[in-house]
Amino acid sequence: MARKYRTRPLAAEFITSIGVDMSAQGLADLAHQGRGPSYAIINGRALYTEDDLNAWIEQLAASGRIVRNSATNDPGSRSGNGAPAVQKGNRRSRLPQQAGA
Repeated sequence: MARKYRTRPLAAEFITSIGVDMSAQGLADLAHQGRGPSYAIINGRALYTEDDLNAWIEQLAASGRIVRNSATNDPGSRSGNGAPAVQKGNRRSRLPQQAGA
């Protein structure tokens, strides 16, 4: 069976559809920092498999580093860079941490 690849915007849409707010720019930021899901560069485009996206989400969920927002429409749940909102204690933060912040 051939693997189905998703471009960065489609990967972000997929991640958002399962309850974690994400943008294409958020994925690009994570890729730049080496913290996002696995991907391949083919013809200059980042491509993600659904298996790699699911594995990354499960890894974050298991570590307690994400808060799924599927049950709420909290406008403050998305960070300014499109990365998923995370919970640290009782305070909301964002993933990834920006350098110098």
